[in-house]
Amino acid sequence: MRKREFIYFFVCTLMIGQTLCLGKGLSKAAKKEVENRYQEARGEDAGTFLVVTRKGIPAGLDAVYFLTAAYGTPSPKVKKNIPEVEIKNGKITKVKSNSEPISFQPGSLLIIERLRIKNDYIEIQTRTFESSPTNRDVPVGLNLYERARLKFYFDRSTMESDELEVVFSTIDEWLKGFDDHTQAFKHSRSISGPRIVFGMTFAQVEEIMGLPETKESDGNRVIYRYKDMTVEFFDGRSTRYAKK
Repeated sequence: MRKREFIYFFVCTLMIGQTLCLGKGLSKAAKKEVENRYQEARGEDAGTFLVVTRKGIPAGLDAVYFLTAAYGTPSPKVKKNIPEVEIKNGKITKVKSNSEPISFQPGSLLIIERLRIKNDYIEIQTRTFESSPTNRDVPVGLNLYERARLKFYFDRSTMESDELEVVFSTIDEWLKGFDDHTQAFKHSRSISGPRIVFGMTFAQVEEIMGLPETKESDGNRVIYRYKDMTVEFFDGRSTRYAKK
């Protein structure tokens, strides 16, 4: 057997072995049902909204764009980082990350950027729908997202038998899905309570925090100072908040 034929035979054998080992996974009908339940965000269509229901999901901080060009260029300290999180039997078993990951907070509102269905796992790539807290060493006004690739692994028998009730209940332990943003936001607040997020007006912040102890104004920039928090606004919208 020539070298090229041997290599081809070896690769084919390996692929066949992997297929037999991993099984065929979900059927086409079951995959379609998963795709309908967890829809990717495409253009103006935000797809499925997810609410984080448990503590401990690692996420990476990603600087996406500036609210206004007046703030200059992004800080070199903020780099795109999407941790890969493996979840088996309802527990996080492995995390791959380029830097020290942070954690999604329970009640965080996410959208699905990408969905992948494999023979033994379902990968959901997510990012926060609202800007994350910017109490880090980054310029004021930088819009930040928290991202993660979540791989939910399942037994071969579960996937081959199309046991979607097991698949959905496992994922729901970590991420509760909603088609409607309003319902997702209500569920988010029921878990986390009222909180300050990117883009709020003065009235919305005051409804949650009350009137500030002090208020500073410098042109289009306004700073509300509370006992344990500072909220900054630009053109009437919150662009940064930090807890003391």
